Amino acid sequence: MNQKLQNAYVKIKKSWIESNRSERLYAIAGGLILIWVIGQFFKPGALLNQYLMFVAYGIYGFAFATWIFSYKSYLKSESANILLKVLHAFVAVMAIVFGRFIVFTALEFPPQYFEVTVSLVALISYVPLYLLLIAAFLFVFYVVALIAGSFISFIESFLQQIFIFFRWHGVKNAPFFVEIRQFRKKAFMHAIGSAALALISAGLASWIFSSIESTSNVIRQFAYYADFQPAGNYPGVPCNARIRIQDNGVVAVARKTQDGIRIEKAFYAEGKLGAGCSN
Repeated sequence: MNQKLQNAYVKIKKSWIESNRSERLYAIAGGLILIWVIGQFFKPGALLNQYLMFVAYGIYGFAFATWIFSYKSYLKSESANILLKVLHAFVAVMAIVFGRFIVFTALEFPPQYFEVTVSLVALISYVPLYLLLIAAFLFVFYVVALIAGSFISFIESFLQQIFIFFRWHGVKNAPFFVEIRQFRKKAFMHAIGSAALALISAGLASWIFSSIESTSNVIRQFAYYADFQPAGNYPGVPCNARIRIQDNGVVAVARKTQDGIRIEKAFYAEGKLGAGCSN
């Protein structure tokens, strides 16, 4: 029994030494998952078990990111730079679209009249949109890696059955099968890592979007100072109000109240400026 344990220890130690950084991180995350399974068996629903799961997901994602950045020479290539520029442009356009939608929801006025506020929301939403795009690419990679690992498993099993049928013994540990098993292991590890990183990216993006959508009053406050202008001489406008003139004589009037910024719609004839302001 002691000899078996010693052999297992030597094998694990050798595998650890020969593995790279991402594979070691995958092994640590797998160990945490094993501890979580044992903890769920003895004490399900414990808070420590939940923390272990979150930490394991984080290590899985970090391991996959480590593996990706091991190809930094390709990431610095001309084709990668072109791809990044295209992605930046795409995310920038989507950020502007999202910013216009959020501003319209918060102010209930056409967003094209509130350029500064739209620019601010677009700038804030740039990062979560990029995270969503990364999550989408990671999900595609997860599906491809999962299919590749499953296909390799099928090929290995099929070839082994052929060798058994022809009684070609001793080929199980042949270099060809060793390479196949290594590829299959890496495919499944990277599939789990990409899925974990995709969940983390999508979850963080969702939290940021929820925070942006719940700050309508903050957006109105910013628009009050950034896009609305003081107009004390405009007819019918209160002295403490600010306005934003739009097409066809429509004017957005913003006032400070105890509940925040109140924005109303008014119609004024063009060219009829009065003296002073109304209370």
